[in-house]
Amino acid sequence: MTITFKAENYAESDAILVSFDARWDSLLREGKVRAVIRRRVPKSNSPAWLYFYVKSPVAKVIGRAGITRIQSLSPRAIMAQAEPLQLSRAEISDYCAGYSSVGFVALGPVELGDLRAGLEELRAAGDFFPPQSFTYLSLEGQCFLDRALGIAGSRGQSAQRSRKTRQRKS
Repeated sequence: MTITFKAENYAESDAILVSFDARWDSLLREGKVRAVIRRRVPKSNSPAWLYFYVKSPVAKVIGRAGITRIQSLSPRAIMAQAEPLQLSRAEISDYCAGYSSVGFVALGPVELGDLRAGLEELRAAGDFFPPQSFTYLSLEGQCFLDRALGIAGSRGQSAQRSRKTRQRKS
């Protein structure tokens, strides 16, 4: 069976996959990152989960965190969030240069998996390509990542059950 990781229709997804440079690996694993900024963020729906893909040389999905809030903030407002972002004021200034607003994603506690989902394993399972910024995960992609990470009680699995229930009622 080939897994389709990217959601065909973002409205059917409650999870996004975000790429991080390798320097973020230990900060994410230690739960120090409690928010992320992106120039592009989900606007049409509010995903419940953010999965962390750490780029080479790590090249793995290392875990996930619940999303507590997504909003657009001015660079000035982002400056006040340096500590949860684990960024310096200079890094925030550089990142926000030329933008009147940037997407801010607040995170709940980080859940690290017992097993790490490596790039080779993900590509062997299906059409996995690390996103430049973020991508909506398909339900089957989200469930695959939860199983590969050894994370139980996925919202994706709950969402799948509730969708089937809604479909039966229709």
